[in-house]
Amino acid sequence: MSLPMLKATSLRREVQTNAGTLVILDDISLELRAGESLAIQGASGSGKSTLLGVLAGLDLPQQGEVTMDGTDITALDEDQRAILRANKVGFVFQSFYLIDDMTALENIALPLELFGHPNPFESAKEWLGKLGLENHSKHFPRQLSGGEQQRVALCRAFAVKPALLFADEPTANLDVATAATVLDQLFSLQRELNTSMVIATHDDSLAARCDRVMSLQAGHLKEVQN
Repeated sequence: MSLPMLKATSLRREVQTNAGTLVILDDISLELRAGESLAIQGASGSGKSTLLGVLAGLDLPQQGEVTMDGTDITALDEDQRAILRANKVGFVFQSFYLIDDMTALENIALPLELFGHPNPFESAKEWLGKLGLENHSKHFPRQLSGGEQQRVALCRAFAVKPALLFADEPTANLDVATAATVLDQLFSLQRELNTSMVIATHDDSLAARCDRVMSLQAGHLKEVQN
C-alpha cells in the first residue's frame, strides 16, 4: 500500500492566555490518501484554522509530527517547509487573498512564475478559460464579484497542480447559488488533478461532498460517518 499523502501523529498545540494554558489541538492523528478529500467541521474557535496551519507546515505543533508525501515537515526549518509547500501545496481561503494591484491574470501567473513555469501567463490564461473567466483577465479584484474572486483563487491554487490543497471556509463569503458553482469547480479540479484536499468548513453541503468528514471539538478530532 502506498504511503499516505498526509499523515499527522499525536499533534498538540496550545497557547498561553491570562487564564492559563489553552489547549487547541490535543493528541490529534489523521491520514489522507492521494486524491482523497476530507472535511473538518467544528464550531467557530474550535481550532480548525489552527489545525490546517499545522498540517500545511505554516505553524508547528508543540508535540507530534506531520508527514507530507513521506517527508516529516515538523523536522524541517521554515525555509525548507516553504520550499516543500511551493512544490506540493495549494491554498484557498475564505477572504480570497488576491493581490489588489494585480489583475486576475497576474494573480494566477505569480505563483507559476515563482514555481519556474516556462510560460506562466499563457498557463494563467488557460486556467481563466477553464473556469469561464477569460473575459476578466485584465480586471483587478475590486472589479470582480465575490464568486469571481474565489474562482480566480481556485485558478491560482490549482495552476501549480498541487498534490495537496488546503481550503479554509472557501464558501463562507458567498451566496448559496455562487457557492454551489464554486464547489462544482473545486471538486471537478480536485478530481481532474487527483489532488488530496483538506477543507475546514461550517457548510454541511460542502462536507457531504467530501470522501470523509471529521469533527473537531474541545481539541479532539473524531471521524464522522458521511
